[in-house]
Amino acid sequence: PPYGVSSDEGMRKSFEGPWEEATVKYNKSKRAEGEETLGPVGEEMLGPLGEDRPDAGCLCAPKFPKVMLNFCDAMRVPLNQSDGPNGKSLPVVQFASSCFYTDEGDTCEVSIIRLGNPANPCSVQWETCPSPYAGKKFIAGGGTIEFGPNELYTVITIQIIANETCESTLEFRLRLFEPEDCTLGLYLKQSTVKILDDDVFPSNKFRALVQMDPSGQSWHDGHAFGILKEYAKFTYHSAPGSKKMFIADQVDNVIFICEIMVLRWLVNALSDRDHILAGMARYPTLLIYGAGLLLPYGITHWLDYLRTTWKVTGDAQRVLRENVLRRYFNQSESRRFPSPTTFVSTFGYDARLLVADAYSQLFIVAQALGRLLISFIFTTIVVTEKELEIVFLGLAPFVVLPLCILIFVRLRWDITEGLQEEIMRVETAMLKKVDAVIDMYRMVADYNSRAVVVEDVIQDIKSANSFITKCAGVMANNIAFVEWVNAILMCGWVIIGGFDVGAGLLEGVETETKHMRLGTFLAMVYVFQSSGAQFHALFSLYLTISRTYPALWRATRFMNLPSDCSRRKDLTQFRVDETIKLMESGMREHPSMLFPLDTVPLIIEDLDFTYSEQGAIQTAIQGVSATIPQGSAAEITGEAGSGKATLLKILGQVLLPEAGMVFIPSHLRVLHITAEINMWPGTLAENIFFGLCASHGLMTDSYKSLPREEIERGWLICRQLRFTEDMQEAAEDLDSSLEVDSLPLSRSQRKLIHLARALIVNPEVLVIHHPAHFLNQAQRNIVSDTFRQWIDHRGLSMDEATRHMRRPRTLIFSSCKNTNSLRCANILIALTKDRPSRIFHYAQT
Repeated sequence: PPYGVSSDEGMRKSFEGPWEEATVKYNKSKRAEGEETLGPVGEEMLGPLGEDRPDAGCLCAPKFPKVMLNFCDAMRVPLNQSDGPNGKSLPVVQFASSCFYTDEGDTCEVSIIRLGNPANPCSVQWETCPSPYAGKKFIAGGGTIEFGPNELYTVITIQIIANETCESTLEFRLRLFEPEDCTLGLYLKQSTVKILDDDVFPSNKFRALVQMDPSGQSWHDGHAFGILKEYAKFTYHSAPGSKKMFIADQVDNVIFICEIMVLRWLVNALSDRDHILAGMARYPTLLIYGAGLLLPYGITHWLDYLRTTWKVTGDAQRVLRENVLRRYFNQSESRRFPSPTTFVSTFGYDARLLVADAYSQLFIVAQALGRLLISFIFTTIVVTEKELEIVFLGLAPFVVLPLCILIFVRLRWDITEGLQEEIMRVETAMLKKVDAVIDMYRMVADYNSRAVVVEDVIQDIKSANSFITKCAGVMANNIAFVEWVNAILMCGWVIIGGFDVGAGLLEGVETETKHMRLGTFLAMVYVFQSSGAQFHALFSLYLTISRTYPALWRATRFMNLPSDCSRRKDLTQFRVDETIKLMESGMREHPSMLFPLDTVPLIIEDLDFTYSEQGAIQTAIQGVSATIPQGSAAEITGEAGSGKATLLKILGQVLLPEAGMVFIPSHLRVLHITAEINMWPGTLAENIFFGLCASHGLMTDSYKSLPREEIERGWLICRQLRFTEDMQEAAEDLDSSLEVDSLPLSRSQRKLIHLARALIVNPEVLVIHHPAHFLNQAQRNIVSDTFRQWIDHRGLSMDEATRHMRRPRTLIFSSCKNTNSLRCANILIALTKDRPSRIFHYAQT
């Protein structure tokens, strides 16, 4: 039991004090009316809040507006009737949610709501913010939004463009500006739209297979080449310079055949006494052809320089890494990649390997095929001139070499593929072990097991190296086979062709026998060498590209893992729809309330969640129900394994409920803060303004571009949390380049930075895991008082004149023992494994 209390009565006594009378009054009135009550005084055993309510599913429509408004009215929630200047409050216009979701090809509907007095008309301008995806993924727009009398919301539409290219979830931003007869919400005057892509990687040709098995285990065999081909198409359309690269390679082939033709003509001319070059005109003619031989080198040099400006390799890696990173950030928590090391391997090594050893090599393949084709055409022309009567030998490189390579590959395929799969298996096991070793470093060091663990990993490295050595030997033999075949063909051509040329030179020009001329012989030698080199290159490229198949499979598997964005889309739309219904209900039933949504509590009802890991199912929470009024501080406690962290993750919208319901009004921004202290690799100032930069759409290192009043407010919050003098100086030094990891900070000081970052963002609902961890009693009191001021003033260091534009602040945090609790809480939610959750309301002195 939490706090060391062994019974419910003991727990009740541990929180003795003046209980809120509102629950008593509410229960008495409901009993008199014969309606359902919220439970005994101080402990609410919550049941369904609406009539005929479904038991399962988190998206069922609630029927609780009247209950919540009456309950919160009994709790004496302030009604904010005259928060504006001179007692006249202007309405607040803002987006209904901080984030909207839409499918590719659909029309995105974005709701904009008006809070406050709806009696008078007002208007506001809206537009899509500048985005690189405008015109590609959505049609940019803007216009005027007008609210008529008593009109609470309106909907704007944005057309989303569909395509067949796999692009992980993309985002663009919307903003409101130029209000008339109203004010803009301080934070939700901007919102984000996420476009859910329904295409699969690398193309939709594999949609049915991916939907059947996203891991690819059941359809792995037999699709490697098809996936590689579709990946090449995907990258070709994503890297604009690819087409230029392909054309430049074929220009090189044209230059190559021109050089052969000039060489053939020149040698034949020089060996012919009757040719023009034998006369006085040979000098200027030779100068012209000599210059012609230099020109190709100038063109080749120019093309090589242009290739560096087309950024094909950089764009190809950027597109793949960008999609991998976005996919990672939009996966469901239960399907997140198993370890940072594995993700970094896919993001870094696999992406580089696929571009360098697969996609970039395809240009060389295309160039080699083009050169073989143009060489074959040249050889055919020579044959048609009847100068080359040994047709079978002239065409040998284009028939014998590919046939031999195909037979050899077929015979050696099982050996080569088996070794590559074994290398992938051993390296995957080694990577998994190294990742575990890194995670358990502290245990390894504490038990003085460094030498043993290093030796264990070294054995795995030796095992992997033995397979790599075997594979390298097989690859060397494979490549040598092509060289042997080409050398044999070249030897045959030199012997047979050389005899024919020699016979022609000995017999002279008077003979009637047609012999090969010297220029043709040398040109064909050049063709033989080039053709052999191209087939050798093609075979080597095939072996190189085949080594990228494991990386391609890892990227394909990762890119096609299911995302939870579709569920988040449904949940967001549910929250927006129900929030609008509550606004309409509040205006009808409570016309005197300017902000009836401020009285709507956070609802948890019959909540279930289970974890599934490798077939094992573990129930984390079951049947949890609670209400948390806005403007409260709720502490979630319970024994280890009772589901505190899971409940906070669901409230923080990290996990999605499997059954039951969690309802938080859509216009409330929710911020989830982990128990782990996370430090961004940047300065201390960059760390504390990290979340604020994101809300303004700025890069993290652009914190100096934030509004000055926001920066100064952040500094005041740091002072309120009692930053040390050195920490405060580092926070206020916007020009510093000293990263936070270079500062001698204790865990408690890092914890204060962790909390300051959240308070500077100033969300309406703040969900924190164990905020008192690593803090001493004095620091806990400071943090607790700071949170209480944040709740009471709806933000810290904020202008009281804008208080009506801010919604109530709600704090939800967890604790595991009394020493890690905060004294600012006025609601206690106790979780146990074998009983429903219990809720206590108590007053703090």
